[in-house]
Amino acid sequence: MTSLVHHHTCVHVPARTTFLQRVFYRLSLQNSRRALSDLDPHLLRDVGISETDARRESTRKAWDAPSHWNE
Repeated sequence: MTSLVHHHTCVHVPARTTFLQRVFYRLSLQNSRRALSDLDPHLLRDVGISETDARRESTRKAWDAPSHWNE
């Protein structure tokens, strides 16, 4: 399993994935982004993320992920 780090999160993506695995991964990514938008400002500061960065990340679409996450 490959471990990738992006913006303070660690994402584990298998080297080869099926279509269904990619769909579930995208749903998980979208849920994580939505949860990020629900964090209070003091919690965002605790993890070193600005409110602006959190808002920007939370509005990204599920398919908007770095291409190397799909390998």
